[in-house]
Amino acid sequence: MRIPCATYRLQFGEDFDFVDAKRVAGYLHALGIDTIYGSPVFESGKSGYDIICPHTVNRNLGGFRGLKNFSLELKKSNMLYLQDIVPNHMAFRQQNQLISDILKKGDKSKYYNFFDIDWNHHSKKLKRKVLAPFLGTTHQKAFQKKEVKVCFGPGGFAVKYHRLSFPLKDQSCLQVLGEDMPLSAGQCSPENLYSIYKKGGRLKNLVDKKIDSINRNSKAYFSLMEKQCFRLSYWKAANEQINYRRFFTINHLICTSVHRKEVFSYLHQGIRKMAKEGIIDGVRVDHIDGLYNPLLYLNNLKKLLGSPFIFVEKILASGEKMPKQWPVWGNTGYDFLNQLNGIFCKTSSRRDFDRIYAKFIEKQSDPALMAYEKKRLIVEKHMQGDMDNLARLLISDERQKTEEFTPSSLQKAITCLISCFPVYRTYAGHKVSSRDRRYMKFALKSARAREPELEDELYLLEKALFSKRRRKFRMKFQQYSGAVAAKGFEDTLLYNYNRLLSLNEVGSNPADFGHSLSQFYKFCKSRVQYWPYSLNASATHDTKRGEDARARLNVLSEIPKLWEKKLLFWHNLNQAKKSLPGCPDQNDEYFLYQAMLSCYAGSLGDFKKRMADYIIKAIREAKVHTAWIRPDEKYEEGFISFFKNIVADSDFMDDFSQFVGRISFWQQFSSLSASLIKITAPGIPDFYQGTEFFDYSLVDPDNRRKVDYQKRAACLEEIKTGINDKRFLKQLLREPCNGKLKLFLIYQALQARSRYSDIFLKGDFKPLEVSGKFKGHIVCFSRKHKGDCMVTVAPRFFSRLAQDCLPLGTGVFGDTRVLLPFKKAKNLITGQST
Repeated sequence: MRIPCATYRLQFGEDFDFVDAKRVAGYLHALGIDTIYGSPVFESGKSGYDIICPHTVNRNLGGFRGLKNFSLELKKSNMLYLQDIVPNHMAFRQQNQLISDILKKGDKSKYYNFFDIDWNHHSKKLKRKVLAPFLGTTHQKAFQKKEVKVCFGPGGFAVKYHRLSFPLKDQSCLQVLGEDMPLSAGQCSPENLYSIYKKGGRLKNLVDKKIDSINRNSKAYFSLMEKQCFRLSYWKAANEQINYRRFFTINHLICTSVHRKEVFSYLHQGIRKMAKEGIIDGVRVDHIDGLYNPLLYLNNLKKLLGSPFIFVEKILASGEKMPKQWPVWGNTGYDFLNQLNGIFCKTSSRRDFDRIYAKFIEKQSDPALMAYEKKRLIVEKHMQGDMDNLARLLISDERQKTEEFTPSSLQKAITCLISCFPVYRTYAGHKVSSRDRRYMKFALKSARAREPELEDELYLLEKALFSKRRRKFRMKFQQYSGAVAAKGFEDTLLYNYNRLLSLNEVGSNPADFGHSLSQFYKFCKSRVQYWPYSLNASATHDTKRGEDARARLNVLSEIPKLWEKKLLFWHNLNQAKKSLPGCPDQNDEYFLYQAMLSCYAGSLGDFKKRMADYIIKAIREAKVHTAWIRPDEKYEEGFISFFKNIVADSDFMDDFSQFVGRISFWQQFSSLSASLIKITAPGIPDFYQGTEFFDYSLVDPDNRRKVDYQKRAACLEEIKTGINDKRFLKQLLREPCNGKLKLFLIYQALQARSRYSDIFLKGDFKPLEVSGKFKGHIVCFSRKHKGDCMVTVAPRFFSRLAQDCLPLGTGVFGDTRVLLPFKKAKNLITGQST
């Protein structure tokens, strides 16, 4: 099967549909991209991941026909299309016809077991009901304030809460209208009843009168609600008691039971149609760790789709390997991203940064301990209901062995254990592999050290995790460990431990301080051996900051003394600008200066709004002074006021701008080196939309802003026209900050990759020997296949190489030499021969 040369991620949404995608296809093909990698396209809410219908392509994007036309446009240029799919969860909304059917028909619905719902929950209030935790207050108060009310529409009777609507059981029309019903039971389908209702007359008057009576009478209303197969509640109730599995802790995303054959078949009808009609050439599977049995799912998917290539969104911890038995081409590249980023962080500056950070925030920080504490925070604040369900499942599985344990004590043990896992999840099925056993043992040992009084409960958990007879508990436990890791690590710790923000990335280990070249080379060799076609990402729609924002902050690792000097100068200069004493605190202030450095583009423009939005998101995710569930408006306003005050100070901004300009000069060349390595290292280079220019974006939604493709296409044409003119290249080097130089490098490298594809897809990987004063500044390796050989030479740590001049030539590198495996060579970037 054909292997992609390079992939490019497009985010579909309100500002970018299939027609827009068709317009940019030609530009991307000319750039050297041969595979478009699209965000989810099925009918959904705003995010694209809150799927409403897995069969229908979003009409706002252009529908199925629009997607097909876009795919046909790609085929004209012999390009491939990779589709992101979401098998783990759907939207818990009336618009989701599966949910609507369940709420109307209860256990008579053919979709009754399509979702991960415990219909036999231990709470009597949730027996044969699904919790609907969407109210902003208690159900009783919502009724008193007339925020919830029964209504009647085309789908029948429903209870409405603002924009949300939950259909009542079909027989509710009989319960509402009672003995006054003018129709027989057989005539009471919602559609038939509504068609008569619209005509007015006796039925309309009766329905309106009955509904009004119910909405005024608390007893009648709640009596009707008790007869439904859902239970409306305050959204906070889900934290303590819930009977369905959510995507992480998001109440309106309900997880599917895709491990069931009938559910898998139903949910994949749309993607199967796309594959059958040749619209897609492969898929990217979102959140593989949320599935009950990932291996079973992937085997089923491969069987369904035939030969299309499959990538999985798999977050790997430091040193973790992806399961070799998975029938996939690889993952979406967070492992590569962190390895690549790590070699541009100067590891020898670790002690300096530990000291600078601890001194500024006035305390020592242990990222490993913080990771445990933040995971535990997530469980205790948001997932106690889930842990209670696991405890009760264990009790039901281990009846004789759990007589002396309460659900509460087991829940505490599960909370501790799940917070100790060093990886997102294990994949034990009928058997526990040596890999999974190692991680489970590590977590158990850590939990025992942290909570020795729970030894008996942890012993029981150990037996359950390794027992062949306790498979259901083990499988469910594994599903939740990934959610705890994601929320505790990605969405909490990474906004708390701020030593160097460029290292705070999805799949990273903030305890590390960069990587050695030998570590990176070892990673690349392993990639050639096991996952040669995995994606090489440097930015995604979920990364915490853009690749060049990250590169800019990495420069700080090269100049720790200067960074400390600037940090203290700004801190002293800005102390009087805090309108609220202690706001921001030292840690948040340290965070702020780095965040500003990472994305400042030389003018305030939209910088102030972008940063203000980011500040609110970051401190809410940190969950220290404020949070999404309970915002502290006073602290948030105080922080924003501080930010606005410092950017209004010309003394600060003059000094800040000069420093940004200084580190940006070095960062731009680091970014070029990283781009070249990404394209030539083992794996398939993946580009996130817009990153062919320098990208200083922040986390979502900042990284999903509209991309100016017209400007990029015009620049590419200019590059193609002037590519053989030496004066043009010199002009690009004189103005590296405008983005053209990065586009030029990517274009040339992708052309070389396409021309010599066998070298990159089948070739080996070998680090090359470097000598001389700056040998530690050179990343250098060869890719060789049969008689052909390609060498990548990429400098790093430019602050020591060049202050104000271009980092080129012997005047900069002195006696630094690369031992090449050949005598004559051609520079495929500049066209020069040696």
